[in-house]
Amino acid sequence: MQHIDLYSFHCGIIDCFCEMVHAGLKPLALSEPLPSAAECEAYLPFVETCTKKHHILFYLEPDSFVTDLFPFEKNKGKAHFLFYRDPAVLFTYHEIKQRKQQYIASDSYNAAARREIAFSFGTLLGYPSDGIERLLAENKQPEP
Repeated sequence: MQHIDLYSFHCGIIDCFCEMVHAGLKPLALSEPLPSAAECEAYLPFVETCTKKHHILFYLEPDSFVTDLFPFEKNKGKAHFLFYRDPAVLFTYHEIKQRKQQYIASDSYNAAARREIAFSFGTLLGYPSDGIERLLAENKQPEP
């Protein structure tokens, strides 16, 4: 099998998700997590070209939004590109992040709140309810 370098692998994922967002299959898509926002800089020219090609927008998230939807260790302290078509989607993303922070600040980020945040995020990513349920059940590394 031919070796695929990591940069090309990430670019393939980016292009695929940009196409899915453009087609309306996902309101929001995430790139693979990268160790830092600085490491995302290497992908910026490709992201700009790709989002322009697919007529969508992007946002560099320097600190991944961690929920029980995905393994904690895979995302904590990482950076992502977010891809979206409608600016209201990015606004909703930030609202969900703020809601989580409000739960944490009020010491009410309990199991129900964690589930609500994960479901809101999963829905914004375009996942069906049963898919969200499966990801939650399969996640062996939820937030501590």
